[in-house]
Amino acid sequence: MMIFESENGVHYKKIKKNDLENHLRTIDGSSNSYAILEKEDGSYMQVGGGPIKFTVEVRKYFSSSDFTHRKAIQKDSASSGTMKIIISGSLVEVQTNQVMNLETVILLFKSFLEGEDFPTTVEWDDMTNMFK
Repeated sequence: MMIFESENGVHYKKIKKNDLENHLRTIDGSSNSYAILEKEDGSYMQVGGGPIKFTVEVRKYFSSSDFTHRKAIQKDSASSGTMKIIISGSLVEVQTNQVMNLETVILLFKSFLEGEDFPTTVEWDDMTNMFK
């Protein structure tokens, strides 16, 4: 079972792929600037930003205290500095190679929902130490 929630109050206890895509397309960077998809074990994928530029993170739990936390980066791309993305009314600074487009966000969330491998166009920057 996967729980989906977004800033604008949408809440699904068991979201389907089509509904997931439709709701991700409503992330607009103002009144609806983030969403989260959570598994029963607490693992989750979250997206922030919109409507054109997004940042995506994933946390995977192995036990209640053991997890990894990663941020998506464009494969084979170096950062050319930072840019700001609005999430929940705050400007969040991210590296330019950590900015995803909507289609990539949808592919990542569908992969997470289905328990499939992530698209090879994305690599993951391990940020676990920031949270432990």
